[in-house]
Amino acid sequence: MKQKTKEVILKGGVAVTIPVNFKYAKCRGCSATDIIWATTKSGKSMPIRWSEKEKDFISHFADCPGANKFRKEVKK
Repeated sequence: MKQKTKEVILKGGVAVTIPVNFKYAKCRGCSATDIIWATTKSGKSMPIRWSEKEKDFISHFADCPGANKFRKEVKK
């Protein structure tokens, strides 16, 4: 049985889907405990969170001080 999801629009207009009954996760880069794992239209996983400052959902890659730990090397 497929899990129910809903679409969320991030700040900047990118649409992702999240499970309706999500559980918060903890970031391994900065220890934030309010991470929601979303799925992009291309099927990739993306950590997002609610930003009180922005009053919107944002990609956690944008505000995580440890984001560089998770970047993959671009092959040329």
